[in-house]
Amino acid sequence: MIKNQQLLYKDSVENICATLDGHVFETTIPYQQMESFRKQYVLLSEKQDQGLMVIHFIHKGKVEANWLHLSAQ
Repeated sequence: MIKNQQLLYKDSVENICATLDGHVFETTIPYQQMESFRKQYVLLSEKQDQGLMVIHFIHKGKVEANWLHLSAQ
């Protein structure tokens, strides 16, 4: 798994998915908070929607109340 020309995980797709299972979340934040959010978490995707940023990211710690847990599909 590569992001921004950096190797994040080196394994099979199945093992990477198993490693990330339960640790992928979605949240929305103001654009002004994006830079600090990028420094704090590994972002999988980001898009702008109605003035807010919708972010999918990896986190293995305490979960914030406004984060939506994403499951494997």
